[in-house]
Amino acid sequence: DTVLPGDLRRLAVAGVVAALNDGKAEETFHAGFVVAIHGPSGRRVRLPVALAPNSRRDPAETPPAAAWAPTSVGGPAVLMGAVVGLGCRQARSSYPQGSLEVQLGLAFVGPSGQWLQGGALAVAAMLEALAAWSPNAV
Repeated sequence: DTVLPGDLRRLAVAGVVAALNDGKAEETFHAGFVVAIHGPSGRRVRLPVALAPNSRRDPAETPPAAAWAPTSVGGPAVLMGAVVGLGCRQARSSYPQGSLEVQLGLAFVGPSGQWLQGGALAVAAMLEALAAWSPNAV
């Protein structure tokens, strides 16, 4: 998304990105939960999620513990989590000066606490399995 000068979202995005980039220590990740819905069956699974700076994740980087060890935020252990990355940069020349390009990334963490490999097929298979037998099904 692109936020133009004068748009109220510009200050909100800039503030969140600045806050996320201010402290890069593991304990500064904001944690929460999202509900993933298995489309064909309608089953829902609650997944831990961590909000992290920057929209892209380095495969060699260790995922934030908040995304795969929800016991740190008071929840039961689960088999899969997510990391939502938020970043922004100055928009390209086709937009007015001062416009921000908002970048959002989504990466999944598997049961080993490492990035889930295999792309969309691996995520779909894991969500289907979780929806069938997860103690976190809602």
